[in-house]
Amino acid sequence: RRQKREDRRKKTEDGIHNRKDAMTQSYAKINYLNFLHSLNLSLRVSSRLSVFAVKQPATSNSQLVTRNPQLATRNFFLLLLCLSSCLPLKAQRVEALSLHQLDSLIRHSDHPVVVNFWASWCAPCLNEIPWLEESVARYSNDKVELILVSLDPPAVFPAGLNAFIRKKGYTARSYWLEASDRKAFYKQFQPGWDGGLPSSLFVYPLKQYRQFFARQLTDRQCIRELERMLGRESQ
Repeated sequence: RRQKREDRRKKTEDGIHNRKDAMTQSYAKINYLNFLHSLNLSLRVSSRLSVFAVKQPATSNSQLVTRNPQLATRNFFLLLLCLSSCLPLKAQRVEALSLHQLDSLIRHSDHPVVVNFWASWCAPCLNEIPWLEESVARYSNDKVELILVSLDPPAVFPAGLNAFIRKKGYTARSYWLEASDRKAFYKQFQPGWDGGLPSSLFVYPLKQYRQFFARQLTDRQCIRELERMLGRESQ
């Protein structure tokens, strides 16, 4: 029986690694095809501009000579712009984060922080993140920061999670929770929390403010809680 359990465990691990490799190859192929498509488009645009310039009437050879360097420079920068648009955007890169690191990150923060726990399979999380980012952006002068902590399974980290965040366009600093026993993490991080998603922590160490929400928040609730954390509304 022990040998059978060990064989099943090895098969499961091999399957996870194979899925991660397949996802990485798939995203690389998509980026390469996008690169080829944009390269072809940029060359076509550049050639059309060159044809257009040739058809322009020139009153003298001196005007034609002085116009061509400007046209060549303009086409060159247009080509660079098209090529840069096809390359993968350098979005927020997801890093692994342990309980100790998360606790240290919060404890030593010198500015207000909103820590949002989410997952790519959680529909309410995906509804909440956009207005969390929008709400926090309103208080950029107060240096309020949004930190996204993913509770996705290990199979999607890092390639799948990076691709998902890039697709959604999330700009907040992002992490993936690295914890062998997540139930123990939930209890240690916030007593009474069972890991329900989405969940958010509003914390401002300098003012000893800490408020945890084990539920989805509306945009108005986000604004109201940010005001409270900054001391602009009585609790």
